[in-house]
Amino acid sequence: MNRFLFSLTLAVLTPLVGFAAPFNSSHIPADAKWVAHVDLEAIRASVIGKAMREHWLAKEKVQAHLDKVREEIGMDPSEDILSATLYGTKYEKHHGVLMITVQNADGQKLLARLNEKEPDNRMVEFEDARLYLWTKGGKQKHTVCGTLYDNRLMIFSRDVLQVTEVLDVLNGKNPALSSDSPLAASTPAGTTLLMRGIDLADARSVLKCPVLKESNWFELETGANAGKSFMNMTIDTNSDEVASNAKGVIDGFRALISLKRGKENLKQLLSNLEVSTEGETISATWSADETTVLESIKVMVAKHKKHKGGWHKEGWHKKWREKH
Repeated sequence: MNRFLFSLTLAVLTPLVGFAAPFNSSHIPADAKWVAHVDLEAIRASVIGKAMREHWLAKEKVQAHLDKVREEIGMDPSEDILSATLYGTKYEKHHGVLMITVQNADGQKLLARLNEKEPDNRMVEFEDARLYLWTKGGKQKHTVCGTLYDNRLMIFSRDVLQVTEVLDVLNGKNPALSSDSPLAASTPAGTTLLMRGIDLADARSVLKCPVLKESNWFELETGANAGKSFMNMTIDTNSDEVASNAKGVIDGFRALISLKRGKENLKQLLSNLEVSTEGETISATWSADETTVLESIKVMVAKHKKHKGGWHKEGWHKKWREKH
């Protein structure tokens, strides 16, 4: 999992006909309750994404790690991972499907690596597909099922039946999300992160956000396009009161930040945030120049490093005494 996250961070990707990186609702079963999607092509195209890539690829340890991964699996994580999509048909812990769109996949090397890391894995056939199962975990062991579809889509889940369900959708045997589903709505150009959920009443036991616990569906989009970073959020709550209270919390947070000293970069970014309500629905939109956002991130990271370094090197108790 760490290697997967590492690969996502570093990815610089090229378009793939038929398996493009933007969210593709035709890959998601009709009974899905939630989806999340990371478009790595859009990240590559953004100012912030390019800066992150240049920063990480300049490190010798990162390059060495990439060389090792290329040798092991035959793919270049900085070039060949296009996107990642998560979805679930219910709101339960450890329940869902991960789909990773790739290019230049070497099925033989991937299988050899699996046999090396998980020698006890077993293979089962499902129509024309080969599904591989292996056991992970320490005290709480669980099964993982994975397959490579059309040499371009890696599919993983703890539930074999969910993997077969995806394959049936991809092969046109089972229905995908309908065009009128809130989960299937189109996204703005340049969307890098998408999160959507419906039937949130079924998720109250796993949700931590009090607003979402009192809502029907939500949507979050972030990205960058035409030199602007953007964020769009919509939450359909259960009542006008919940929507109004949520807006008040956001407005209060922004007001609190405006009173703090030394938060100029954050103040500047939050000044472009617009929050509104319409009946039971609350909407928030934000945008800013990509270069401004990048410079603000650099300033905040530098301050964090200085603060963290000072407290760790000199001791938190000494710093506390100096401040008080």
